This record gives sequence, structure tokens and C-alpha cells, in this order.
Amino acid sequence: MAIANLSPHDRYAIVGKTGVGKTQEAIVLASFFAQGLPAPWEVWWIDTKGVEDDIKTLRSWGFCNGSSDKDMQRPGGLRNALYFMISGSTVDGVYYDTVTLAQAKMQEAYNRRNVIVVVDEYTQVCPSEQNPGYALRDIFTRGRGRNVGLIGLTQEPVRIPRMLLSQASHLALFSVTHTPDIKRLKELCPTYVPPIKQGDRYGFYWSHEDGSAQWAYYQNQKKWAEGLNFAMPTKPKERSGS
Repeated sequence: MAIANLSPHDRYAIVGKTGVGKTQEAIVLASFFAQGLPAPWEVWWIDTKGVEDDIKTLRSWGFCNGSSDKDMQRPGGLRNALYFMISGSTVDGVYYDTVTLAQAKMQEAYNRRNVIVVVDEYTQVCPSEQNPGYALRDIFTRGRGRNVGLIGLTQEPVRIPRMLLSQASHLALFSVTHTPDIKRLKELCPTYVPPIKQGDRYGFYWSHEDGSAQWAYYQNQKKWAEGLNFAMPTKPKERSGS
């Protein structure tokens, strides 16, 4: 698989339990696109988990708070890599849940065009296990024609709409341990065995479904990068030498 196959218009699905490297993989992909794409392209990270360590990691890679004009100008930040922290809130006496707000933000990206949307957990933005929601469905099915890409993460593949995995352009399958989740991933990749059972905590399977549709196994992210002839993106402070 060549680096040219990593397109900003594609739909990437990254699956795995907490602590196996799927968030880091998504950050590397998102940073690669943010550093390499010209204006007006932007990367929007939709954070619904509110994990402080995840936000710190995003910021270390140059992501800025997209809701703060001041933060978007911070030294070392990437001007086109933004994160949005979304959780249920009350506005003018009306409560809007996380799903509603996340769908609205994704629709904003769809209307803007030239955005790669990163969803940090599919289960937090889908109305149900069968329904991806109007905005996510639009991005998934018609986003390519509007220059809107998608990187979606989940640790519970059995609890998200099947289309988000079965119709993805690229699949990265890390370790899961729940038996129904393993069964779901075996439906996608018949040779799937949780990498953690193979002694590879950060190992994963990768397939370019719109390309060769062949599965490759990598012991870790470094092996994946080497196999792709992939130049790992650098953090802003590393690029500037500060």
C-alpha cells in the first residue's frame, strides 16, 4: 500500500479497546493531513469523551481549541487542526444532548466543505445502533463529493451502525476483548486474532477496502509507517526546532 492511497476524501474506521493505540493512530493520520493539505482544508476533531490526557496529546500535536479564537493563534499550533469539546448543555433553557450537538457540528463541517472530520467515539454521536444520524450519514455517503473526509473511532464495534465499518474506505482493527466484538471484526477480517493475544499490545490489521482490499498485519505503528513508506508527521515544536 502506497502513501498515495491515504486520501483526505476517504472514510477511515479505527477499532480497538482503550489503551491499544487507536487514538494515537488517528492523531497521526489527522496530523499528516493537517500538515500536508493546502488551505482551505481543515481537520476537525470531535471530542465527546472529555479525557484530559487525550486533549493534552492533541495539543502536543498542534491541535487548537476550535471554539477559542485566541487559542487558535497560540505558538506552535497548527492553524488548520482544530478540536471541539462537545457534551450535553443547556442553551436558553433548552437542553441539547451530546448526540444532537455532535451531529450539528458535523453538519457544519459538511456544509463548509474541505474538512476532515475525526469522531473520537462513534457510539457517542450516533442516535442508535442502527442510525448514524443525519449529518454522519451525509458525510459518509456524500462527503467525498464535497471534499469532506472522515476518521471514526470506536471501542465497541457491535454498538455502532454496521455501515460505518462495512462501507469504510480503510479499516484499522486493533485489539478488542469482548466476544461479540471479536466476532464482528472476524466478519470483516476472517484472519483476525486480537493482536494482544499475539503478544503485540499495539498491533493492528489494516485494509484499504477501496483499493487492494487485502489485509496486512502490523506489530505496531512504526511497522505500519515503514510498510507504507510513510513519513510520520512531526509535532509543531519539532518542525520549528523550538
